[in-house]
Amino acid sequence: MSSTNRRDFLRSGGSALGAGVAAATGMGAATAEVATPLDAAVHAAAREAIRHVHRDFLAASAADSAAMTYRPRIAAQPDRIAVAYDGRSAQAVFHVEAETVTPLEGESTLVRMARLQGHVAERRIEAGQLEAEYVKRDDTWQIATLRFVAA
Repeated sequence: MSSTNRRDFLRSGGSALGAGVAAATGMGAATAEVATPLDAAVHAAAREAIRHVHRDFLAASAADSAAMTYRPRIAAQPDRIAVAYDGRSAQAVFHVEAETVTPLEGESTLVRMARLQGHVAERRIEAGQLEAEYVKRDDTWQIATLRFVAA
């Protein structure tokens, strides 16, 4: 009966296992182009710049009454910002409340009465998350994609 441990197993696999891992992760012979990791201060500065872009987006959504308005929401989990290894992209999840305003449609008696009383639209507030992807172009962080996911 042969007894082997994990170390012996990996040693016997040698380069075959390593090649499989390298192929699966996209790392081949040209690994010299891999970017060096950014230090903690650069990552912190990137996260703060992304928070600033997010605050500007929230302010712009509040100023545009025709669009969906987003407000920060205090959630059980904190907002998350993950800056990529090379510092050129990032992903973030922000907890927000989304307010939608839908104009009242129709000409029924009930709708006309509501309009006469100043109710011209239906307003809904829904809690959720903004899932965002950012890219850094010309030393400026920009929103690449943005998606609201209801909680």
